[in-house]
Amino acid sequence: MKTKHLFWVILLSFWSSHLFGQDLYEVKFSTGGMDYKGLLVMFNESKMYMRVGYTDNTKTYRVVQVDYTSKHGISKGEEYLVLIGSNPKFITEKGKNEYNPDHLLFMDKMDKPWVIFDLNDINNSVIASSFTPLKKGNVTENYLRSFYKSNESDFLAVKRMLGIETPVSTPEPEPEVSYNKKATLHLVIIANTAISDIGVGCNVDKRNLITEFQDVANTLGIGFNKYIVEGSNFTKTQTLSTLNNLSVGSNDIVVFIYRGHGFRWSNQTETWPQMDLRTSAYTRLNENTTLSLQDAYRIIQSKGARLNIVLADCCNNDIGINKIDNSPYMQMQSKNIYDIVKLRKLFLETKGDILSCAASPGEYSWVNMSIGGFYTVSFMQSLREESSYMNNGTPSWTDILNNTITSAKNKTNMCRNCSPQNGKYYANVK
Repeated sequence: MKTKHLFWVILLSFWSSHLFGQDLYEVKFSTGGMDYKGLLVMFNESKMYMRVGYTDNTKTYRVVQVDYTSKHGISKGEEYLVLIGSNPKFITEKGKNEYNPDHLLFMDKMDKPWVIFDLNDINNSVIASSFTPLKKGNVTENYLRSFYKSNESDFLAVKRMLGIETPVSTPEPEPEVSYNKKATLHLVIIANTAISDIGVGCNVDKRNLITEFQDVANTLGIGFNKYIVEGSNFTKTQTLSTLNNLSVGSNDIVVFIYRGHGFRWSNQTETWPQMDLRTSAYTRLNENTTLSLQDAYRIIQSKGARLNIVLADCCNNDIGINKIDNSPYMQMQSKNIYDIVKLRKLFLETKGDILSCAASPGEYSWVNMSIGGFYTVSFMQSLREESSYMNNGTPSWTDILNNTITSAKNKTNMCRNCSPQNGKYYANVK
């Protein structure tokens, strides 16, 4: 596991016990004698859009949608993050004039972005007059109607996210599959929180994962048990004891997550990494201090739970390769609010087995000491996105896993000196 120290994390706010960005921001700017107001809707660092409302020179109110992706870079030694706009599409009637996409440039120590109108001419820009996170309680339905038509699916989704009334007469749909037994979610975290190099990042992930899955269980109204192996108890003996003593019901869910160093033996042909269960590099690496991810998966699978999710955020390269990189890094994340119907689909109406790791054979996985491992962060981000009101499709675990892997790789592309990580997964769920 490689490390990245945080230089600047933009668009972040507290969510539960960990840092995630707001989903919605208001951006105001003026140019050419006209005032513009934008509603930025963020899913992740590679997927977002902004609705921009303005009154044109014919006194007609227009709304256009611009799609965005982000790019990180360094200019004259200073970090920046730019949201690159593309594909402008009018929501209202177009009128005679085209709309060139705006680009938002965030620089260190600035609380408002530059709005750039032409990427080929950086001087063709203005500083936004305001950049404001939108939260529950300070947004009205009339405000949203200045960006959305009332029949748009995103209009209803954003209303729900912001806690704006939903008709009481509309009951929540019942699950497609009805289970007689009440389920319990068992969360097993094996986290190397005591090791000197990545321990801080592993501890961040541990806290975030506990909060995340406690929230999932609370939202679904099911039981929740957690089993944490960390600190001085981070050993193979304790890990096996925890797994072997795990007692689950036939309708339960088991989520196992390993956070620590990983490797592969020099003669290993198996895809999945070995878990390095040492808290010191001076301890000998042998069969008493390691456990394969696949062996952990087999033990969990044998317990007979309805749904098993086994994840490992660790390196998957040769023994002895464990570099630490201290380059600065910028990150953008979103918090999407659970849609209980989608959450039921994922956790209560699905059965089967999932096995996934953060890196392919020969690759590092990356961790940031302030926000955690790229893979772990991306998994929680993808879970939130898939179960969000903003997802208009049917949620699926394969989409979550594919998005996790893509998002983690995108994060490596956004930071300096990171090598790409390409996660792997196996899923047999229905």
